[in-house]
Amino acid sequence: GALNEVKPLKSIPFTGESGINYPSVEKTRKEVDAANVLLEAKKWWFDQFWDDDCVFRTIKETNLYVGTILAKPRPEKLHERYSWQPQWAIEWQPLTAQRVFRWFGLLFWMAQHKTAGEKELWSQQWFYKREGASRFMTFKEHQAMKAAIHFQSDNEGGRLDGVVKKIGVVMDIVRDNCKGLYTPGEHVALDEIALQMSASSVFKHIFRNKPAGQGLLFWSYGESAARSQYCCYFILDRNDGRANKIRSAIHELLASLPRKEGRKVFMDNLFPWTDLFQTLAAEGIYCCGTARPGRGLPASVEMCKKAKKSENPLKKQGDFVFAVHQESNQVACAWLDSSVVLGLSNFHAPDKCVVDRKKKGMAGKIEVEAPLQFKEYNKHMGAIDDIDRVRANCSTALRTYKWYHKVLYFLLDTCAMNAHHCWKLHNKGSVLTNMSRLMWLAALA
Repeated sequence: GALNEVKPLKSIPFTGESGINYPSVEKTRKEVDAANVLLEAKKWWFDQFWDDDCVFRTIKETNLYVGTILAKPRPEKLHERYSWQPQWAIEWQPLTAQRVFRWFGLLFWMAQHKTAGEKELWSQQWFYKREGASRFMTFKEHQAMKAAIHFQSDNEGGRLDGVVKKIGVVMDIVRDNCKGLYTPGEHVALDEIALQMSASSVFKHIFRNKPAGQGLLFWSYGESAARSQYCCYFILDRNDGRANKIRSAIHELLASLPRKEGRKVFMDNLFPWTDLFQTLAAEGIYCCGTARPGRGLPASVEMCKKAKKSENPLKKQGDFVFAVHQESNQVACAWLDSSVVLGLSNFHAPDKCVVDRKKKGMAGKIEVEAPLQFKEYNKHMGAIDDIDRVRANCSTALRTYKWYHKVLYFLLDTCAMNAHHCWKLHNKGSVLTNMSRLMWLAALA
């Protein structure tokens, strides 16, 4: 690889502290230790994310919503063969905290027993019969909860994400709890999470290069280490085509990270700009990621992506070129792997290393040279993919025509995953930490 004349950047040590931020003086570590001998300790961790504010708001707004349904006059366009009001609303009993948690328990139980349809979980046929669904509530009660569940009035909205009706306030509460209960370590990944959805919403996106096809998009950052994942923060993206909305989303996401502690954020090529990395470096946040042409990279690096094969200075796998952005002293590089990849970092020195890569037509792997920043990028960038995979594995998500139900299921999955992470971290060194996600959901149910 060719190396321009650049000044090596100083190594940036991590000076922060990571771990659980215990909620309050009343719930000291000693009391939590004493509670951990009980099964309720697992539910206690979940309650720290889906807290009393969420529960009381759910009870209040759901009962108010059912009241408005019962108070409405019969719609003029409703055909005469249909009765009014809906039968589930007529039979509705005031919602209580016990019923809310029974329904959540049912959702966690259903996440472990996915079948072709929800109703089959209550079926008495020998092929589908399962023990457990009816111990939470009847199928009719479950359908009524799905129809009635509500979280806020229509004139309310969240602080971030623009005005999010239906569920924005609860999303703010859960997001603040995720941010406040745990401080991530040195390496953090920032990426997008796509939720498949066909319902209509101003937040609905069409994904051209994702398996989801269409649905909701969250910007998120988190960490994944030692088979444990934690989603630190997330923002729901509105499909409005705003200019510079990706930059503003990054600033909103990373605003919750402690500054000047040497924390490193890894991101894919959707996010990096040289001016954005310069601003974040001045704020004490260090970033690394793959990049796209036209994002302010030096011309000597960008031309490696655009040049013809005969004119490209990168001839074989493992060749690379370094350059430093003159204004910000950021290190940019182009590396030939299976194809040319561009990279940008505001904390790496222009160093090289050796990585194991596959080569077409050869068994096993071979050693090739690579810029150090790509080796660290490949090591730490997969955290959000791990978070999305773990969340989607045994997810509470059900088929629905209400878009905010998808957000509800995402919040419940995230709360369960983060609670599992904190519980394992609190019991570090114990055999209890070997509990799988399936067993964890069974305990929460």
